[in-house]
Amino acid sequence: MALSESTLATALENMTPTLTAGEGEQALAEAYGDYMANRAQASLVLITQASVESFAVPAMAGAMAFTPGASSSEGAAAVVAGLVAFWGALVAAPALYFSGATLITPPTFAGLQAALAAAFDANTSGEATLEEAAEALGAVIHPATDNQGTATIASVSYPIT
Repeated sequence: MALSESTLATALENMTPTLTAGEGEQALAEAYGDYMANRAQASLVLITQASVESFAVPAMAGAMAFTPGASSSEGAAAVVAGLVAFWGALVAAPALYFSGATLITPPTFAGLQAALAAAFDANTSGEATLEEAAEALGAVIHPATDNQGTATIASVSYPIT
């Protein structure tokens, strides 16, 4: 199954409202983990969902530090730090995520912080609905992830889609 912007938007929309920053960090990490679950490299080898839940999601949640009242840019920086940590878990143990993988190269997330900050600002200033806000964030995060990372299996590098 390929990565899908609508799958990400739905996962974001379905996040349970939280009372603390830590709960929000966990919810966002789980939403991104749901989006990445069952993704494939070269449409051949699916990512191991148990490893995503056991290692990548906690790494992402632990790397984000949401601060109430933070600027959009600060919030975006926290999200990017979480995404980098999520993919760092994949890089650290490629075979745990894709059977036979010897190397995972993560996305660079170039420009993502600025794009997220702009989406956060647009969502709040435009009084977006939950669905509209989730779609806007999915539209920013998905292109930064889809086909941006690779997994090497048997000396061949495949895009993660």
